[in-house]
Amino acid sequence: MREKVSIVVPCFNSEKTLEKCISALLNQNYDHDYEIVMVDDGSTDSTAEIIKKNKKIKYVFQKNAGPAKARNNGWKQSTGNIVVFTDSDCVPEDNWLINIVSSFALNKNIGAVGGAYRKTINSENLLANLIGEEIKFRYKNIGKYTDAHGSYNLAVRKNVLEKIGGYNEFYPVATAEDWDLCYRIQAAGYKIYFNRKARVGHYHPTKLVKYLKTQFRHGYYRMKLYKDNPTRASGDKYSGNAKYIVVFSGLSLCFLIFSIFYRPLALPFLISVFALVVLNLRLFFYLYKKCGFVFALEDFLLQLIRGYFWFLGMIKGICHVFIKRNEIDELPKSNNWDSFWSFNTTSGFTKISWSKIRIMHILDKYVKSDMSVLDAGCGSGFFSKYFLNKKLMMVWT
Repeated sequence: MREKVSIVVPCFNSEKTLEKCISALLNQNYDHDYEIVMVDDGSTDSTAEIIKKNKKIKYVFQKNAGPAKARNNGWKQSTGNIVVFTDSDCVPEDNWLINIVSSFALNKNIGAVGGAYRKTINSENLLANLIGEEIKFRYKNIGKYTDAHGSYNLAVRKNVLEKIGGYNEFYPVATAEDWDLCYRIQAAGYKIYFNRKARVGHYHPTKLVKYLKTQFRHGYYRMKLYKDNPTRASGDKYSGNAKYIVVFSGLSLCFLIFSIFYRPLALPFLISVFALVVLNLRLFFYLYKKCGFVFALEDFLLQLIRGYFWFLGMIKGICHVFIKRNEIDELPKSNNWDSFWSFNTTSGFTKISWSKIRIMHILDKYVKSDMSVLDAGCGSGFFSKYFLNKKLMMVWT
């Protein structure tokens, strides 16, 4: 007998992408009835109106509390034995649901199934395309089973969710809450199967400054993740050598800054940059063959800068968790992250805030502009024009 399935989608100000997501969910090639539950996380745009237009969708509202709580509300109000999670900025393929649900029959110890990534929907934007191509590369390295997977394409048995308590709602924004869930699923004795045929398309960020703030947030909450799951600090199959990239990015940033005052540190800076080049070789050649040299170089520069922001976020997380011994849980559960950009002087670090690093407005202007797209489907132009010509300016006041 086929088990009943519920699809749960958290939504927050999703009007720009929601209609494509809903259309894809309603038109699945699935022979049996399935339920769609959409949880509105306190949206202020037309998200609610878009959802309510279709009577086949169960609408749930909550005051803004983040995607972890929204997903918990969704699966608790669902009727399915299998709960399939995706996001409002995702567009699943027609056979997505049948592929991801059928995987549970392969092994009785499978408690969750992760699906794959199909394409970047907004691929006309360079930043979005850079992010998407890297994700494709990382999925190439995952085998039959995985140890961590994003909630944008993840199915979990409801009895497993009940056993482990669902998502940890102390992750107030979209960050490591899905990694934490996957770690606890495995700690409870279940496996996470990876099905490459269960694919979704995804919209990715188009604004560089907003994207970098998100990376700072990921680095910050990674410290809570490792505090909650200390045996997982060594990394996971999806991230690969990302932890080493973050470390050497941070070292190169420190050496670069201090070499201004002490010239001999220029050599360690060059060594750390060389280490970053070595760590990124596989990805670089993958992108070079697929998208060309310029695109591969732009991705390397993006990873370098992203590593800086991950490193800074992790430093702040370390200050809260290990030095000041405060719980990250106690921080305000707000979607406004501007206030999180200040380092406290009581932690022994120089006080610095996001307002003291002003990235020229020209970044956003050109990231949003139309980019030429290569035949291989990869955009180019932004980093080569502005990074290589030294027009990225960081002004400290």
